[in-house]
Amino acid sequence: MSVQANQESRLFVIKTNDTVTTRGFDDVFQMLQAMATLSRLGKIKSTKITEPLQSEIGTLAQYQAYQAAVTAYAASGITDTWYEPHTNPNVATAIERCIRNQNPIRFFYGDPETGCDWLEEDGIVGRVSRSSGPFRCPILIPDGEVGGDIIPSANVLKIIRADNGNVIWISPAYKEPDFSITKEPDGFNVRVNDGARTIARFRSYGSACAYVAYMTGDSVCQPKSYSRKNSEAA
Repeated sequence: MSVQANQESRLFVIKTNDTVTTRGFDDVFQMLQAMATLSRLGKIKSTKITEPLQSEIGTLAQYQAYQAAVTAYAASGITDTWYEPHTNPNVATAIERCIRNQNPIRFFYGDPETGCDWLEEDGIVGRVSRSSGPFRCPILIPDGEVGGDIIPSANVLKIIRADNGNVIWISPAYKEPDFSITKEPDGFNVRVNDGARTIARFRSYGSACAYVAYMTGDSVCQPKSYSRKNSEAA
């Protein structure tokens, strides 16, 4: 395995015989920082992990320290769920409850500082479980699937039940999108706007309203006209 630091892209490029993967400089620093905290708390006992230096971000020395920390973490046998650094503790508590209860869940992602919703449409509904491996990350498994994607826990703004719409957790900073609906003289003549930005177009006013209700969480039913077959991104 070889590792190179791409300063322009701020990525470590990891090459093996068969694959090429990348990991961001900041991601490595933050994960190393989190593992150093666990080491300080005595949860990682085999190796003392020192606090990483900001001045070493993007250096091969810091990546090597990260690799050593990952090895120590794996050897420690920690079974706790691994959350992204800077995840709100209340989000972690809510996700743990979702893992236990196994109810269908819907996530709203966005900027935790501004509270702005990213208006994600895919990969937001399912049951919450955990990945395998030393870092047991929370994952969202869609209905009928056996695997899923890692939940970006640091960017969770709102969590609701996908079957009844009950709110499990919502960030105090959360800002509901500034939706409006307008009509235009073309084929897809009903537009859904978020502020000044058009985000979707529909053939009927009712379809646009159903889309807005779903995107805000007021409705748990994903309307048929919500699919990209019947709407166009502007």
